[in-house]
Amino acid sequence: MKTKRGFTLVELLVVIGIIAVMIALLLPSLVRSRAQSNSVVCQSNLRQIGESMLIYADQYDGFLFPPDMGWDNQHVYLNSPNDGSLIFSNGETIFTGNPLLYTYNTWPLVVFGKWNPAVMLCPMDQDPVGQHSYVLNSHMAYWNVKYSSVLPNQIPPSNVVLMGEKATLVGDYYMEYGDFGRVVEEFRHGKEFGSNYLMLDLHVTTELPATALSEESLDPWDFAQGITPPSAPNGGNGN
Repeated sequence: MKTKRGFTLVELLVVIGIIAVMIALLLPSLVRSRAQSNSVVCQSNLRQIGESMLIYADQYDGFLFPPDMGWDNQHVYLNSPNDGSLIFSNGETIFTGNPLLYTYNTWPLVVFGKWNPAVMLCPMDQDPVGQHSYVLNSHMAYWNVKYSSVLPNQIPPSNVVLMGEKATLVGDYYMEYGDFGRVVEEFRHGKEFGSNYLMLDLHVTTELPATALSEESLDPWDFAQGITPPSAPNGGNGN
């Protein structure tokens, strides 16, 4: 009688080797697909934020967001505003206690009715300070720019950044003058693609830092290169 022949050890090792090679070939594609999917979610977040700001603008004379409601002792505090519970250290901010016990009176509370809505979190941003992944261009407020404003220097709204992606370890809600390198996450979606930006016409684009800082957008998303806005503080105040 003929006996059934099973796999030899060599054949089994060959099969395992083939499977390992296939996994090695497929894994980068899977990683890229997941990263692309996360980037799409992030873009969707920014579009939804833009829609919410447009609703806010309808109620507040065309202005897209409330100014001066950022990452500072007046708006993030333990017991009462300016109680010193949010301590500034080396240009950054640190908590003195459990962050969940803090009161947050920052701009998302006005626009969304909640200080930490899920739409403010990019899936690529793991455990960001302040539970938000995006930062506003404070120059909109400094230049009194509304959604329908005619911009200086004939710059089209599609070239002006309204919101970008925030560095994970920074708590700022606003992009202040000269703070691009400290506040903005330049490569959240990879060295090849850069980060996502919500533009003033409310379309979302993915750009490298060189484009975000080009002569059309200008550092830091200003309208006049090298000129401090009339109502801006001297330098970035980091909130």
